[in-house]
Amino acid sequence: MINKKVTSLSVLIFIFIFFAGCGGKKVKIDPTIKKYNEATIYLNNGNPEKAKVLLLQVIKKDPNFYLAYHSLGIIELYKRNFKKASQYFEKALKINPAYAESYNYLGIAYKEMGMNSKAEEMFKKVIDNPNYPTRENGFYNLALLKLSEKKYKEALEYINHGLKINPSFAIGYNLRAQIYAILGENSKARKDYLKAVKIMPENPIFNFNLALFLYKKEKDPDAAITFFEKARALSRDRNLINLCVKYLKEIDHIKNEKNKHKKEKDN
Repeated sequence: MINKKVTSLSVLIFIFIFFAGCGGKKVKIDPTIKKYNEATIYLNNGNPEKAKVLLLQVIKKDPNFYLAYHSLGIIELYKRNFKKASQYFEKALKINPAYAESYNYLGIAYKEMGMNSKAEEMFKKVIDNPNYPTRENGFYNLALLKLSEKKYKEALEYINHGLKINPSFAIGYNLRAQIYAILGENSKARKDYLKAVKIMPENPIFNFNLALFLYKKEKDPDAAITFFEKARALSRDRNLINLCVKYLKEIDHIKNEKNKHKKEKDN
């Protein structure tokens, strides 16, 4: 199944500047904070290189600006420069050990480098932090880690905790469905795949995963066609589109062969 990590690339922190009246004068904006905000806008708009230039200027001006290190880590993470990403997250945490978001991302970087025990340690810091607003992400990443280690029962336990925290956690249902499918609990898997699609009907990956499950596991190509077609229409990922086309052609070929054999038998 196709799967995506929860890394919250688009959920970046803005430092909001409020203007207050003070003798008719506006409060002066700190230029370092202003530059960080500009970098964050670039990053949110899909321009990491421009963001990186500004963020490097920020930390040159203020070496203790931990949010800038965190954002630089995100950029390197998505460029798959995992070692460099981990160094930025480690720096952010050295400055501010209470910033739980960096533990989550650092865990992802560690996992991608094959440092599973260190990754697990970071994710547990996330789930053990009662003030972290999206602790389900930590449980999700722990479940994903255990799934990669083929420790399916542990993976299931972690994702159940995540879904208990956030019952609308679509990517959590998608992951739990994959675990159930591996364990041979197809009825539970189908229910969770459908739930993920119901919560986020415009997500092409969820539609694809459901379609593939219906086709491969439940041997229901007719039901699968709808979701393959929807995934193809929604996706901008050429690889995913090509996979949808491949399976739709495969299903069409199988149906044509069945019709051909049926006609030959009738004759």
